[in-house]
Amino acid sequence: MPKITQKEAKELGYKKGRYMIQTILITKTISKAHCIKWLKDNGYKYNDYRIAGEHRRFLQTFPIEGAKYFTKKISPQIDFVFQHY
Repeated sequence: MPKITQKEAKELGYKKGRYMIQTILITKTISKAHCIKWLKDNGYKYNDYRIAGEHRRFLQTFPIEGAKYFTKKISPQIDFVFQHY
């Protein structure tokens, strides 16, 4: 996935120095329809979607050049990937 520059991130309103969810990973054992329902019910984006390994990957914000990333397990089936620039 192409990354945006830090200047582009600023223009999109991404706040420098703050952590933000970059992607939500949900195991493929959960149906796409169920994933989308959960994302909608919890106020997350669901339109930018792809399969990545054993996960359904739902992009929340564009990846930023030079950002630092970490993953936090939310449940046995869901991981949040955070970015910070």
